[in-house]
Formats: sequence, structure tokens, C-alpha cells
Amino acid sequence: MTYSKIYEIVINNEDLNVEWLITGKGDMIKKTSSESQQIKDLQEKIYLYEKTISAQEETIRLLKKQLEECERNQKNSASVSKTPAKLK
Repeated sequence: MTYSKIYEIVINNEDLNVEWLITGKGDMIKKTSSESQQIKDLQEKIYLYEKTISAQEETIRLLKKQLEECERNQKNSASVSKTPAKLK
């Protein structure tokens, strides 16, 4: 393959990995910096989603605890109100 033919192929196929074309080594399609940035952006989103989920799980745990306490208090006050008052 001549240099001019390689040059023509590379110019017309920007995603083509020149090293692969000449040596056969590596991936045929080169990874672009935008792909790398997209991967980093997705990893950041995953991290933030995991943080949000963790915070929401903690909130749910605390709310369940408060609900149980309210139910106990309601049960206790209901049993106290059923107790007859002592006569003097």
C-alpha cells in the first residue's frame, strides 16, 4: 500500500486507527477523547446516584424508626385513656 493511499484512507476515515491500518496492532477504530469524557461523565453520574440512594436509604431508616416510636406512643396513650380514674 502506498503512502498516498494510506493518507487518503486516513483522511476519509477519521475514526480509523492509523497504527492498526499500518501494523495490524490495536483496535481498528480509535477511541476519541469524547468517548473517554462520556465514560468519565457516566462514572460521575453513577457515583452521585449511589450517594443519593444511600442518603435516601438512611432517611427511610430514620423515618421508619420515628413511625415505630409514634405508634408505640399512640398505643401507650390509648391504654392510659382506657384506665378508669380513681374515685376520691
